Amino acid sequence: MNKRAPIFILILILFTAVKGQNTIKLEIDLPQINQIELTEIKDSPYYSIYISKEKQVYFENDRIRFWREIPLKIDEKEAYPIRKKVNFIKIYADENIPYNLFLRLRMEIGKNWKGMLLLIGNERSQDKGLLYYINGSELGYSSYATHNTEMNSPIIDLKDTPNIDPWTENDRNGYIYFPLPIGWQETLAGVFFNKHITQLKNIVKLGITYTDLYFFDKDQFQNNISTFRIKDVPSLKSLSEKNDLIFLTFSEKITYGQYYRIRAELERFRHTVKDGNHGILKKPFYIEASVKFVEKMNQLGFPMNGIEE
Repeated sequence: MNKRAPIFILILILFTAVKGQNTIKLEIDLPQINQIELTEIKDSPYYSIYISKEKQVYFENDRIRFWREIPLKIDEKEAYPIRKKVNFIKIYADENIPYNLFLRLRMEIGKNWKGMLLLIGNERSQDKGLLYYINGSELGYSSYATHNTEMNSPIIDLKDTPNIDPWTENDRNGYIYFPLPIGWQETLAGVFFNKHITQLKNIVKLGITYTDLYFFDKDQFQNNISTFRIKDVPSLKSLSEKNDLIFLTFSEKITYGQYYRIRAELERFRHTVKDGNHGILKKPFYIEASVKFVEKMNQLGFPMNGIEE
Protein backbone atom coordinates (compact mmCIF):
# COMPACT_ATOMS: atom_id res chain seq x y z
CA MET A 1 0.00 0.00 0.00
CA ASN A 2 1.47 3.31 -1.04
CA LYS A 3 1.90 5.93 1.60
CA ARG A 4 0.28 9.13 0.45
CA ALA A 5 2.42 12.23 0.38
CA PRO A 6 1.60 15.01 2.85
CA ILE A 7 0.14 18.22 1.52
CA PHE A 8 2.12 21.42 1.98
CA ILE A 9 0.06 24.58 2.39
CA LEU A 10 1.98 27.73 1.66
CA ILE A 11 1.35 30.84 3.72
CA LEU A 12 2.93 34.08 2.62
CA ILE A 13 3.95 36.19 5.58
CA LEU A 14 4.73 39.83 4.83
CA PHE A 15 7.32 41.53 7.02
CA THR A 16 8.81 45.01 6.83
CA ALA A 17 10.68 46.18 3.76
CA VAL A 18 13.95 45.62 5.62
CA LYS A 19 13.23 41.97 6.21
CA GLY A 20 11.57 41.44 2.87
CA GLN A 21 9.26 38.46 2.38
CA ASN A 22 9.26 35.06 3.97
CA THR A 23 7.30 31.94 3.07
CA ILE A 24 6.11 29.56 5.77
CA LYS A 25 5.54 25.95 4.70
CA LEU A 26 3.05 24.00 6.81
CA GLU A 27 2.82 20.23 6.58
CA ILE A 28 -0.86 19.21 6.76
CA ASP A 29 -2.25 15.73 6.10
CA LEU A 30 -5.90 16.46 5.39
CA PRO A 31 -8.45 13.80 6.42
CA GLN A 32 -9.36 11.30 3.70
CA ILE A 33 -12.93 10.15 3.15
CA ASN A 34 -14.69 8.21 0.42
CA GLN A 35 -18.17 8.23 -1.10
CA ILE A 36 -19.23 11.44 0.63
CA GLU A 37 -19.98 14.51 -1.44
CA LEU A 38 -18.11 17.43 0.08
CA THR A 39 -19.31 21.03 -0.01
CA GLU A 40 -17.52 23.82 -1.82
CA ILE A 41 -17.79 27.55 -1.12
CA LYS A 42 -18.05 29.67 -4.25
CA ASP A 43 -18.12 33.45 -4.50
CA SER A 44 -18.37 33.94 -0.72
CA PRO A 45 -15.78 35.62 1.53
CA TYR A 46 -14.24 33.49 4.28
CA TYR A 47 -11.45 33.26 6.83
CA SER A 48 -8.91 30.43 6.72
CA ILE A 49 -7.43 28.70 9.78
CA TYR A 50 -4.60 26.17 9.52
CA ILE A 51 -3.40 23.55 12.04
CA SER A 52 -0.23 21.73 11.03
CA LYS A 53 1.10 18.32 11.94
CA GLU A 54 3.36 20.11 14.46
CA LYS A 55 0.27 21.78 16.01
CA GLN A 56 1.18 25.21 14.67
CA VAL A 57 -1.93 27.35 14.24
CA TYR A 58 -2.34 30.16 11.71
CA PHE A 59 -5.27 32.52 11.26
CA GLU A 60 -4.99 33.60 7.65
CA ASN A 61 -1.26 34.51 7.48
CA ASP A 62 -0.79 35.23 11.20
CA ARG A 63 0.76 32.74 13.62
CA ILE A 64 -1.46 32.08 16.66
CA ARG A 65 0.35 31.36 19.93
CA PHE A 66 -2.38 31.94 22.53
CA TRP A 67 -6.01 30.86 22.43
CA ARG A 68 -7.26 34.37 23.17
CA GLU A 69 -5.90 35.46 19.79
CA ILE A 70 -8.58 33.58 17.84
CA PRO A 71 -11.57 35.76 18.85
CA LEU A 72 -9.27 38.80 18.78
CA LYS A 73 -8.38 38.13 15.14
CA ILE A 74 -12.04 37.81 14.24
CA ASP A 75 -12.80 41.09 16.00
CA GLU A 76 -9.92 42.78 14.16
CA LYS A 77 -11.10 41.54 10.78
CA GLU A 78 -14.69 42.63 11.34
CA ALA A 79 -13.90 46.02 12.87
CA TYR A 80 -13.10 49.27 11.09
CA PRO A 81 -11.18 49.79 8.82
CA ILE A 82 -11.01 46.18 7.51
CA ARG A 83 -14.69 45.29 7.98
CA LYS A 84 -14.32 41.81 6.52
CA LYS A 85 -17.41 40.11 7.93
CA VAL A 86 -17.83 36.55 6.69
CA ASN A 87 -20.32 33.70 7.01
CA PHE A 88 -17.74 30.95 6.43
CA ILE A 89 -14.50 29.81 8.05
CA LYS A 90 -12.37 27.20 6.29
CA ILE A 91 -10.34 24.95 8.56
CA TYR A 92 -7.34 23.06 7.19
CA ALA A 93 -6.30 20.69 9.99
CA ASP A 94 -3.92 17.75 10.05
CA GLU A 95 -5.75 14.49 10.61
CA ASN A 96 -3.26 13.34 13.25
CA ILE A 97 -3.72 16.22 15.69
CA PRO A 98 -5.70 15.44 18.87
CA TYR A 99 -9.43 16.04 18.55
CA ASN A 100 -9.34 18.22 21.68
CA LEU A 101 -7.12 20.71 19.82
CA PHE A 102 -9.81 21.18 17.19
CA LEU A 103 -12.47 21.23 19.94
CA ARG A 104 -10.72 24.12 21.68
CA LEU A 105 -10.37 25.96 18.38
CA ARG A 106 -14.11 25.57 17.72
CA MET A 107 -14.84 26.90 21.24
CA GLU A 108 -12.69 29.98 20.67
CA ILE A 109 -14.28 30.70 17.28
CA GLY A 110 -17.77 30.43 18.76
CA LYS A 111 -17.06 33.00 21.47
CA ASN A 112 -17.74 35.93 19.14
CA TRP A 113 -18.68 34.48 15.75
CA LYS A 114 -21.51 32.45 14.25
CA GLY A 115 -21.73 30.92 10.82
CA MET A 116 -20.63 27.92 8.78
CA LEU A 117 -17.42 26.00 9.41
CA LEU A 118 -16.04 24.20 6.38
CA LEU A 119 -13.68 21.42 7.48
CA ILE A 120 -11.48 20.78 4.47
CA GLY A 121 -10.77 17.15 3.53
CA ASN A 122 -9.00 15.24 0.74
CA GLU A 123 -5.83 16.57 -0.85
CA ARG A 124 -7.17 16.45 -4.40
CA SER A 125 -9.85 19.02 -3.65
CA GLN A 126 -8.51 21.50 -1.15
CA ASP A 127 -11.57 23.74 -1.37
CA LYS A 128 -14.19 21.17 -0.38
CA GLY A 129 -15.14 19.89 3.05
CA LEU A 130 -17.77 19.07 5.63
CA LEU A 131 -20.03 22.01 6.38
CA TYR A 132 -21.86 22.69 9.62
CA TYR A 133 -23.33 25.65 11.48
CA ILE A 134 -22.13 26.96 14.84
CA ASN A 135 -23.54 29.64 17.11
CA GLY A 136 -22.13 29.96 20.61
CA SER A 137 -19.43 28.37 22.72
CA GLU A 138 -19.02 26.41 25.93
CA LEU A 139 -16.74 29.26 26.98
CA GLY A 140 -19.49 31.86 26.69
CA TYR A 141 -19.30 35.16 24.83
CA SER A 142 -16.10 37.19 24.76
CA SER A 143 -14.94 40.22 22.82
CA TYR A 144 -11.38 41.57 22.95
CA ALA A 145 -10.66 40.90 26.63
CA THR A 146 -11.16 38.09 29.07
CA HIS A 147 -10.43 37.73 32.77
CA ASN A 148 -10.23 33.94 32.72
CA THR A 149 -6.57 32.90 32.80
CA GLU A 150 -7.39 29.61 31.07
CA MET A 151 -8.43 31.58 28.01
CA ASN A 152 -4.91 33.01 27.87
CA SER A 153 -3.21 29.64 27.79
CA PRO A 154 -0.80 28.93 24.92
CA ILE A 155 -1.73 26.73 21.97
CA ILE A 156 0.75 24.06 23.07
CA ASP A 157 -1.25 23.58 26.29
CA LEU A 158 -3.30 20.53 25.32
CA LYS A 159 -4.82 19.67 28.66
CA ASP A 160 -8.53 18.91 28.91
CA THR A 161 -11.08 21.50 27.90
CA PRO A 162 -11.10 24.38 30.39
CA ASN A 163 -13.34 24.57 33.42
CA ILE A 164 -16.18 27.05 33.11
CA ASP A 165 -17.52 28.72 36.27
CA PRO A 166 -19.96 29.51 37.65
CA TRP A 167 -22.20 26.68 36.50
CA THR A 168 -25.62 28.19 37.04
CA GLU A 169 -28.70 28.55 34.91
CA ASN A 170 -28.43 31.74 32.93
CA ASP A 171 -32.06 32.70 32.21
CA ARG A 172 -31.68 36.43 31.85
CA ASN A 173 -34.78 38.41 30.94
CA GLY A 174 -35.06 39.72 27.43
CA TYR A 175 -33.66 36.78 25.45
CA ILE A 176 -36.12 36.32 22.59
CA TYR A 177 -36.86 32.97 21.00
CA PHE A 178 -39.09 32.42 17.99
CA PRO A 179 -41.84 29.87 17.37
CA LEU A 180 -41.08 27.27 14.74
CA PRO A 181 -40.13 27.37 11.93
CA ILE A 182 -38.38 30.78 11.85
CA GLY A 183 -34.69 30.26 12.54
CA TRP A 184 -35.10 27.78 15.36
CA GLN A 185 -31.66 26.24 14.81
CA GLU A 186 -29.79 29.50 15.29
CA THR A 187 -31.95 30.51 18.23
CA LEU A 188 -31.72 27.15 19.96
CA ALA A 189 -27.93 26.96 19.58
CA GLY A 190 -27.53 30.41 21.15
CA VAL A 191 -29.89 29.57 24.00
CA PHE A 192 -28.12 26.24 24.58
CA PHE A 193 -24.60 27.62 24.92
CA ASN A 194 -25.84 30.50 27.07
CA LYS A 195 -27.42 27.94 29.44
CA HIS A 196 -30.94 29.44 29.27
CA ILE A 197 -32.47 26.20 30.57
CA THR A 198 -36.10 27.26 30.89
CA GLN A 199 -36.19 28.88 27.46
CA LEU A 200 -34.38 25.88 25.99
CA LYS A 201 -37.11 23.60 27.27
CA ASN A 202 -39.78 25.95 25.93
CA ILE A 203 -38.25 25.88 22.44
CA VAL A 204 -38.05 22.10 22.17
CA LYS A 205 -41.64 21.82 23.43
CA LEU A 206 -42.71 23.69 20.31
CA GLY A 207 -42.23 20.44 18.43
CA ILE A 208 -38.52 19.62 18.17
CA THR A 209 -37.58 15.97 18.62
CA TYR A 210 -34.00 15.45 19.77
CA THR A 211 -31.50 13.12 21.38
CA ASP A 212 -27.78 13.00 22.21
CA LEU A 213 -25.05 10.69 20.95
CA TYR A 214 -21.65 10.12 22.53
CA PHE A 215 -18.86 8.76 20.31
CA PHE A 216 -16.50 7.19 22.81
CA ASP A 217 -14.04 5.85 20.24
CA LYS A 218 -13.56 5.82 16.48
CA ASP A 219 -15.91 2.88 15.91
CA GLN A 220 -18.66 3.07 18.55
CA PHE A 221 -21.23 5.43 20.02
CA GLN A 222 -23.99 5.28 22.58
CA ASN A 223 -27.20 6.97 23.63
CA ASN A 224 -29.37 6.47 26.70
CA ILE A 225 -30.63 3.14 25.35
CA SER A 226 -27.79 1.19 23.80
CA THR A 227 -24.32 1.06 22.27
CA PHE A 228 -23.96 0.99 18.50
CA ARG A 229 -21.29 0.52 15.86
CA ILE A 230 -20.70 3.48 13.56
CA LYS A 231 -21.16 1.16 10.60
CA ASP A 232 -24.62 0.22 11.91
CA VAL A 233 -26.45 1.89 9.02
CA PRO A 234 -30.03 0.99 10.09
CA SER A 235 -29.55 2.51 13.56
CA LEU A 236 -27.93 5.71 12.26
CA LYS A 237 -30.64 6.08 9.64
CA SER A 238 -33.39 5.53 12.22
CA LEU A 239 -31.91 8.08 14.65
CA SER A 240 -31.58 10.63 11.86
CA GLU A 241 -35.14 10.16 10.66
CA LYS A 242 -36.71 10.34 14.13
CA ASN A 243 -34.92 13.46 15.38
CA ASP A 244 -34.90 17.09 14.25
CA LEU A 245 -31.85 17.79 16.43
CA ILE A 246 -28.97 15.63 17.64
CA PHE A 247 -26.44 16.78 20.24
CA LEU A 248 -23.02 15.27 19.48
CA THR A 249 -20.17 14.69 21.90
CA PHE A 250 -16.85 13.02 21.16
CA SER A 251 -14.17 11.43 23.29
CA GLU A 252 -11.17 13.73 23.57
CA LYS A 253 -8.95 10.66 23.12
CA ILE A 254 -9.65 10.35 19.39
CA THR A 255 -7.76 12.12 16.63
CA TYR A 256 -9.13 14.87 14.41
CA GLY A 257 -9.05 12.47 11.46
CA GLN A 258 -11.16 9.91 13.34
CA TYR A 259 -13.59 12.66 14.32
CA TYR A 260 -13.74 13.84 10.70
CA ARG A 261 -14.63 10.37 9.41
CA ILE A 262 -17.37 10.02 12.02
CA ARG A 263 -18.87 13.35 10.95
CA ALA A 264 -18.63 12.26 7.32
CA GLU A 265 -20.50 9.06 8.14
CA LEU A 266 -23.24 11.06 9.86
CA GLU A 267 -23.60 13.24 6.76
CA ARG A 268 -24.86 10.23 4.83
CA PHE A 269 -28.16 10.36 6.68
CA ARG A 270 -28.86 14.09 6.67
CA HIS A 271 -31.46 15.21 4.18
CA THR A 272 -33.37 18.26 3.05
CA VAL A 273 -36.86 18.49 4.53
CA LYS A 274 -39.59 20.01 2.39
CA ASP A 275 -41.94 20.91 5.26
CA GLY A 276 -40.12 24.22 5.77
CA ASN A 277 -39.18 23.71 9.42
CA HIS A 278 -35.47 23.33 8.71
CA GLY A 279 -35.02 26.09 6.16
CA ILE A 280 -31.74 25.75 4.26
CA LEU A 281 -30.25 23.50 6.96
CA LYS A 282 -30.64 19.76 6.61
CA LYS A 283 -32.28 17.39 9.08
CA PRO A 284 -31.13 16.46 11.62
CA PHE A 285 -29.48 19.65 12.86
CA TYR A 286 -26.29 18.91 14.81
CA ILE A 287 -24.97 20.79 17.82
CA GLU A 288 -21.54 19.68 19.03
CA ALA A 289 -20.60 20.16 22.66
CA SER A 290 -17.81 19.03 24.95
CA VAL A 291 -18.38 16.15 27.34
CA LYS A 292 -18.05 18.48 30.34
CA PHE A 293 -20.66 20.87 28.98
CA VAL A 294 -23.19 18.10 28.32
CA GLU A 295 -22.69 16.73 31.84
CA LYS A 296 -23.32 20.16 33.34
CA MET A 297 -26.41 20.77 31.20
CA ASN A 298 -27.86 17.52 32.53
CA GLN A 299 -27.07 18.65 36.07
CA LEU A 300 -28.78 21.98 35.43
CA GLY A 301 -31.98 20.17 34.49
CA PHE A 302 -31.99 19.95 30.71
CA PRO A 303 -32.44 16.31 29.60
CA MET A 304 -29.84 15.99 26.85
CA ASN A 305 -31.25 12.64 25.75
CA GLY A 306 -34.66 14.14 25.07
CA ILE A 307 -36.40 12.24 27.85
CA GLU A 308 -38.03 14.16 30.69
CA GLU A 309 -37.66 12.40 34.05
